Amino acid sequence: MKMDKHELETFKIEQMEKDFQAFGKCLLGDDDDD
Repeated sequence: MKMDKHELETFKIEQMEKDFQAFGKCLLGDDDDD
């Protein structure tokens, strides 16, 4: 699958946001239970 540069950047950003949200949930998960 070929993407142009703009699509590739958008794709990378979306992946990073997903990873960041999952990471944040791991960090904050324990605190939310209190």
